[in-house]
Amino acid sequence: MSTAPDALVLDATCRIAGVASLKEACDASASDLTIDASGVESVDAAALQCLLAVRRQCEAMSRGFTIATPSEAFLGAARTVGLDETLGLCATAGE
Repeated sequence: MSTAPDALVLDATCRIAGVASLKEACDASASDLTIDASGVESVDAAALQCLLAVRRQCEAMSRGFTIATPSEAFLGAARTVGLDETLGLCATAGE
């Protein structure tokens, strides 16, 4: 995972180890959290669950959480495990 000027960029191969640091990023920042998932080629269920936990953490702290420009692979994986709506991806996917 890397940091873009306005977003945290997920790795092409998105695994739990790569997204676990998002919790610390949420704790350390007073602003909304934007995740760039445009380059994700594969993502596992554990990483998606971690993203959901971070989303809930942001909500509890009254901060915004957005997954910007998710790739088709990211959207497909989220749909498969039933987290697309919970992660706020349905509007992004045009559903």
